[in-house]
Amino acid sequence: MMSEVNGRNDNSFNIHGGQLIVVAGRPGMGKSLFMLNQIKYLCGKKGEAALIISLDESKYKLVGRLMSLCGEVDSDSMHSGNLNDGDWESIINSANTILGWHLVLDDERTPLESICEKIRTMKKVENVSIVFIDFIQLVTCNREMKSRNEEMGYIVSKLKNLAVALDISIVVLSQLSRTCEKREDHHPVLMDIRETAIRSENADVVILLYREGYYRCDSSDGYGCNPMDAEVIVAKYPNMKEIPVTIHMKFSVENGWY
Repeated sequence: MMSEVNGRNDNSFNIHGGQLIVVAGRPGMGKSLFMLNQIKYLCGKKGEAALIISLDESKYKLVGRLMSLCGEVDSDSMHSGNLNDGDWESIINSANTILGWHLVLDDERTPLESICEKIRTMKKVENVSIVFIDFIQLVTCNREMKSRNEEMGYIVSKLKNLAVALDISIVVLSQLSRTCEKREDHHPVLMDIRETAIRSENADVVILLYREGYYRCDSSDGYGCNPMDAEVIVAKYPNMKEIPVTIHMKFSVENGWY
């Protein structure tokens, strides 16, 4: 299986069954949009079966965002209903396209044990090859732990073991601490993931998302940047000698693409 990043589709960034992938960023960096673009590529172009476990947004909102993305319709226009005939046609076509995907959406907030059971069931019934969890900090478990970091270690370890046992990829979206916002250079680094368990050996791949325009473009210091510029920073990847690797991309909230 291969993910696509802004048209980059080569052997440099393969993801495989048995891997736990972390996609992390501060609020406003576009983690969910990044996930939806991966879904569009994997389900729409590659024909993969995928499961989204959304602990943050409802599945109806995610479907709306997917329709905006696939139909190339402005998301604000969709929300307001200010659509022309061409927009409606695009939305209907995108809805029919999404219905043909092997995609399961689950927005029920349940503990880790139930999440793992759902993944096992979807592997058996739908043969899912990739699972997205949005986002990892909202996952809890039924065990009593001494600290949240210990609990997170247990959660991450269980997800990694499940990925290996089922030969699937599990992608978890993660928040970053505010540390990067206190630095003059706001670019995130691996240590900005607050929970050490998330960036531990259990995570095979760690991707950090960054948009300079979120911090600078509206400031009065005259700093010149394009609000559509974005960076995908590969901070951890198996056997990659030069880390981190930065991939420059374009970002649009209105059109839903990353």
